Amino acid sequence: MLVQSWDTAIKGGNQHDASACATLHYDGSHHYLMDMQVVRLEYPALKRFILSHAERYCPDRILMEDKASGQSLLQDLRTECAFPMLGIHPKGDKTMRLARASVLMETGRIKLPFHASWLGAFEAEIMAFPNAAHDDQVDAFTQYCCWFLDHQLGRNATIRRL
Repeated sequence: MLVQSWDTAIKGGNQHDASACATLHYDGSHHYLMDMQVVRLEYPALKRFILSHAERYCPDRILMEDKASGQSLLQDLRTECAFPMLGIHPKGDKTMRLARASVLMETGRIKLPFHASWLGAFEAEIMAFPNAAHDDQVDAFTQYCCWFLDHQLGRNATIRRL
C-alpha cells in the first residue's frame, strides 16, 4: 500500500509555513518513508504540485488535513482527479500525535532510506521537535502514522508490489 500524507499551508513564501508531503509504502510489516517533499507555494501552484506528485507515485490513498487550505484542496481534488482523497481530522495536539507515532518508530516498523536528498532535513526537524522553527514534515509524517494506527491497517491492508 502506498500512501501520501499532506500537511498543507495557506500561503507561499519563505516567511510562511511550508506544505509537506510524506510518501510511505507499507509492505505488511514495515513502513518505508520513500519521499518527503517540502514546498512553499500559493494555492493554484500547490494544487498542481499535489496532482503531479500523485501522478509520479500513484498512491492508493492521499491523506490531507481537513481544515484551512486542506479543506479547499480536498474539495477541488476530489472533483479533478481519480486518486482517493481522504480528509483527516487530527486528534490531540502535535506533541501527542508524535508520541503516538513513536510506537511505530520504537518498534522498528518505520524504515528510512540510507541516502536521500531530503533525509537530513527530515531527521533534523523530527529530532528538534517541538522546538524546531518548522514542523511541517513532522505533521505530514505523524498524520500518516496516526491514520495507520487508527485504522489497524496491519490486518486489512492490500499489498501492492512496486
